[in-house]
Amino acid sequence: PLARGWAGFCLRRLEMVVVRDEPSYNLLRGKLGLAAERVVLLPDLAFWTGPERPEREESSLEYILRQEGLELNRQPRLNVGLTVRKFRKWHFPDSPDPDQLYENYIDAVSQAIDHLSREHGARVFIMPHAREDLAAGEEVQQRARTAGPLLLKGNYSPMTLRRLYGRMDFFIATRIHSALFALGEGVPTLAIGYEMPKALGIVGMAWEKEAVLDVRRLTGAGLREKIDQILKEGPRPRRIISRQVLILRRRIETTLNRIIYLS
Repeated sequence: PLARGWAGFCLRRLEMVVVRDEPSYNLLRGKLGLAAERVVLLPDLAFWTGPERPEREESSLEYILRQEGLELNRQPRLNVGLTVRKFRKWHFPDSPDPDQLYENYIDAVSQAIDHLSREHGARVFIMPHAREDLAAGEEVQQRARTAGPLLLKGNYSPMTLRRLYGRMDFFIATRIHSALFALGEGVPTLAIGYEMPKALGIVGMAWEKEAVLDVRRLTGAGLREKIDQILKEGPRPRRIISRQVLILRRRIETTLNRIIYLS
């Protein structure tokens, strides 16, 4: 209560506060009591691509695979992208055993890779969204039993990552901005959230909130079940996401113009 009171005291003295998700907006308007004209909801800019640019060869999936020495020995029914990350104890201050929670997460994701390959004929690409995610990617790759997921190890720009994610048919994301990049390209995305209000609020703007799973409650069976539910819907999720992302992009442009005008 004391921290909330100080936050409200400080924020009420600002001419404008910009937030990127509805839970934050509702918190500022409700519990902190900020006036409506001072709070602006601006969807995360990761949804916005700016002017369309032609794809350069060095940003293409095929070029990157050649550069990394990875071979595609078969044509899959499904290309699946995956981002994983290493969790630290401070990510879960309320957990009695953060190390076991991370172990459960790695096991669930590794089982999902095997399931995707076995039941859906998928090829899985592990794509580190940040360099520090590489170790977690290697751990998942080693644990996958029936499938050989391809691990990208290069340090790629955000625009290149976005294009790579856009080449996928389905995406499983732990890094929140990898989820937004994939959704921004219209790719059906299942997010594994570790900061749930943020993940639910941001991902939920582009798609259903049920597509966000809490890593604290993640199980192999639950993850596989949700994957099957989404893939069973066929092209419908991509159509829904693409329409919603267009709405978000227009909203971003309108809101940015408003912010510039008020500034």
